Amino acid sequence: MESLPNKDTIAIILSIIAIIISVFIFIFEKKDKKTLEALSLLPDFFFEYKKVMSKINEAIIAAEKLKVFLNECEKKNNFAEFNKVYFSEEYKVFRDVHYFFELLGSMFRKKEINRNAVWQYFAFPLEFFIKTKDIRCIINKKNCLPTYAENIIWLFLFYDNIVKESKNNKFSKTKYNWALNGETINFDDTILCEYICKYDCHEFKYLRKIKRNCHCA
Repeated sequence: MESLPNKDTIAIILSIIAIIISVFIFIFEKKDKKTLEALSLLPDFFFEYKKVMSKINEAIIAAEKLKVFLNECEKKNNFAEFNKVYFSEEYKVFRDVHYFFELLGSMFRKKEINRNAVWQYFAFPLEFFIKTKDIRCIINKKNCLPTYAENIIWLFLFYDNIVKESKNNKFSKTKYNWALNGETINFDDTILCEYICKYDCHEFKYLRKIKRNCHCA
């Protein structure tokens, strides 16, 4: 007959179990606290989001003017006036919209906001994103502003990942689509490669598959 563990052994085992339980409680309490803090910010953040979306058309118009200015700078290879023009009152509405989604993207990347909440409560500004592509390209190429639009691009990849996975998951009851002014839009792998190659997309399963076939991989 096997001997029963002595009191010291039992005490050690119970101590280990208590430590493990304490660690789990600490982790979950910390996670819950962070989640509650993020959720408490949502009403104010959503209010700001509605204000920003009311300016979206005005921001797109401003973006067209800004693109003309940047194209002229590129032709002359002279960006000496960039800061003066970009940060002027004329482009404030453009910056307001851009910076809001940069902030949302940053909070998303740092996991400071619930990702389901991002998808459920905040529509991605697709038309703004498409029509400001040239602006992003020039500013990044000429290094006018460091890490410009990095977070809004990450946010786009997150949304596109959900759209693509919903279509490729045969068990998914809901199929999502990108839509703009009543028309369905699809971003093919070539277009996505332009964005994917710049960022670490390890957490987006569908995008990981695409990246393996990109020329930059």
